Amino acid sequence: MPRVTATPKEKTMTNRDDITIKAEINELKAQFTDMLVRQSKTEAAVEQLNKSIAAANQMTIWQFISFVVVMAGTLFGTLYWSTSVLEKRLDQFERNVNSRFEQTDKRIEQAEKNMNARFEDLRQVVITKR
Repeated sequence: MPRVTATPKEKTMTNRDDITIKAEINELKAQFTDMLVRQSKTEAAVEQLNKSIAAANQMTIWQFISFVVVMAGTLFGTLYWSTSVLEKRLDQFERNVNSRFEQTDKRIEQAEKNMNARFEDLRQVVITKR
């Protein structure tokens, strides 16, 4: 078998190809490193956004809880106020009704006294005429 050896021209081309390939490899390594840096920056930004979103969600939950507490306080306060107003009005109405009953009882008693007095007067007149 004949031995194949590279000619100086082929060796020069191989050296140039090796240099070109090494340059391309170095350029690809630089691009890969750049992409890794960009990826890590993107991951850090995403992590920062996740933290701020979690904090915002927590704040929203606390705001909702405080809203519910305020609305419950408002509801129960309004119910208490309206109940006390109704109780006061019912008490006043009851006092008015009781007062009217007392006045009516007094009038009836006075009317009975007047009738008894008239009957007594009539009796006296009838007795004196006999």
